[in-house]
Amino acid sequence: SVNKFVSGAKMAYEIIIMAFENGDIEKLGTLLEQKVFKSFKSVIEKRKKDGLVIEAKFIGMRDIRIIDASFSKKSKVADITLSFKSEISTVVKDAEGSVIEGHPDEIKKQKDTWVFTKDLSEKSPIWLLKSTL
Repeated sequence: SVNKFVSGAKMAYEIIIMAFENGDIEKLGTLLEQKVFKSFKSVIEKRKKDGLVIEAKFIGMRDIRIIDASFSKKSKVADITLSFKSEISTVVKDAEGSVIEGHPDEIKKQKDTWVFTKDLSEKSPIWLLKSTL
């Protein structure tokens, strides 16, 4: 159902955002298509190499909307595009622990458009993040 999908997408969004901010490559590997995974992993590895530490807190979801959906009868693949509006607090620290960006009390409003995909012929209930726009 649409409500069940949107509820699952909301949970996936928070999990993916926080796994990315916390550098949890293993968790991201189960939720992202390979192309997106490689991109996220590259950013995480660069932050580690540069000695940057991210402290993030997911405040909440302000809005989530389905903005497009498609299905290929031939491949049995469905894509659903969603718009997310959320609030997050993010602080970037250098290797010495000095804040170089953000403030723990600053809440940023964030807007993302993500495309989730699923081969509907597979039994797995998991939709993968296919792209971020």
